[in-house]
Amino acid sequence: MSVRRYPCTIYGIHYESEYAAAKALGLNTGALRFRLRSPHYPECISPHHAKINVKLKKQPCTIDGVEYESECAAARAFGMRAPVLRNRLRSSSYPEYTSRYHPKEERRKRDVSCSVDGVEYASVNAASRKLGISNISLRKRLASPDFPEYVCADIPKKPPEPPRYTVRGKPYRTLQEIADEEGVTREWIRQKMKNPSCPDHISADIPKRPPPPPRYMVRGKPYRTLQEIAEAEGEQKAIIRQKIGSTLHPDYVSPRIAKKPPPSPRYMANGKQYKTMRGIAEAEGLAIDQVRQRLDNPSCLEYRRLHKRRI
Repeated sequence: MSVRRYPCTIYGIHYESEYAAAKALGLNTGALRFRLRSPHYPECISPHHAKINVKLKKQPCTIDGVEYESECAAARAFGMRAPVLRNRLRSSSYPEYTSRYHPKEERRKRDVSCSVDGVEYASVNAASRKLGISNISLRKRLASPDFPEYVCADIPKKPPEPPRYTVRGKPYRTLQEIADEEGVTREWIRQKMKNPSCPDHISADIPKRPPPPPRYMVRGKPYRTLQEIAEAEGEQKAIIRQKIGSTLHPDYVSPRIAKKPPPSPRYMANGKQYKTMRGIAEAEGLAIDQVRQRLDNPSCLEYRRLHKRRI
């Protein structure tokens, strides 16, 4: 099947097809067909594409007292795009740009005067254009307490933010400032902020870890080590450890040392149980040798051992 060709004449040169003409002119076929239909290109002719008479309505405008026949002509004269020009024609911040086709829009915010480094400006927009910074950046500086040279009566300064970090009563803004001052890493400072044992390191962003439960409790008072209890009680650590593990001292408590059950009685004397022979001797008013003889004498039924005697 043969492809149908549409001949055309471009600038007096006849081409056997639109594809050949577009290739010779360095255009695509869509752009070539636009020129063949447009009355603005009378040198581009094709019997297959009639010229379409479309009258574009020109919208004149005035800039700095100079009148331009269209917005496109004004945009080309100032080297800007047409949408940028239309925005200035509508904006009340550019009174020198006027057009009856684009009425000025009312300002959303009242433009106010300001002062920068002692120089007065009629408006924030004028100051931003003069200083070469954006309007948003200028308004942030006017509201920031870090830029005292930027002053505006209608844009009050924000109150200074409270310090994020405090070390030994001195405020800091960042962890890096503290690390440089202390000569340590930021992670080290962060760990101190979390540690409840460092109350002089405070941060609103880093909460303190809950303190660990006490290791030892003696008479309701917490202790961290056995040595602290020994120094407070005036006893040896071994004695303190025995008391913590003994059920005879319920006021000595530690989750690390479990209470041992009391030892079972070893002797019976006159119907009463005893743990040691010394206890029998003190209760009966006897010597230990006498208690031992009675325990070994099978005729003394009131005295007997409750455990198997080692041989």
